[in-house]
Amino acid sequence: MFAKKITNPVETAKQAAADYQACYGDNLVTIILYGSACSREFNPVKSDINLLIVLKEASLEMMEKAGPVLKKWAKFRVQQPLIMDMKYISHSLDTFPIEFLNMRFLYMVLAGEDFLKDLNLEKKYIRLQLERELKGKRLRLAMEWISVKNKPELVQNLVRVSLNDFAAVFRALLFLKGVEIPAKKADIFTETGKAYALEDRPFKRILEALGSNNRKEIVLAFPAYASAIVRLEEIIDQENEKETV
Repeated sequence: MFAKKITNPVETAKQAAADYQACYGDNLVTIILYGSACSREFNPVKSDINLLIVLKEASLEMMEKAGPVLKKWAKFRVQQPLIMDMKYISHSLDTFPIEFLNMRFLYMVLAGEDFLKDLNLEKKYIRLQLERELKGKRLRLAMEWISVKNKPELVQNLVRVSLNDFAAVFRALLFLKGVEIPAKKADIFTETGKAYALEDRPFKRILEALGSNNRKEIVLAFPAYASAIVRLEEIIDQENEKETV
């Protein structure tokens, strides 16, 4: 059974990290806390605690060693950590640069080295992943809406998850423009609107409805929200076409 409330996610993460550190010993390179647990937007009741564990060798056998620790901390909403080694990371920067960019945006080193600050994230790879992510998430959003549009509670959950997903993409969009990435989610959507000449009112409306738990308004605001994502996709396509000319 999950803990009802996590009042100090950093302290919880530090305690979990100590167990992982004991588990991996000399094979450990670093343990990093990333995501909302490092910010004021952490929800004590709903948010999860996310860890990245980097090992010298991340074999299947090594990953399996984390099983007992994983089970112990799951009830405190410490999610299954991402476990990898530096070889995997160096070979993934051209494939998953947005994930590493978002980790680097909000993180805290709990043990070992701070390798994130020196990662070379190339804009050309971010741009390629952005196009895939934006198109894929937009299509998935539309398909899931068709399934849940008559169920306000499910629409609310769909919107909550999709806003988190798109916030990660929008951070990358701001990075490409050289715009400072805001800490607050609402400001991320506002700044993206400014940077890409996109009307941000649909995002503000649905964020306000979500914040006030107004399910009826969330349903009413959804079509404009989805249309804004489509419009952003068109803007990105146009920019990419100009760059290839």
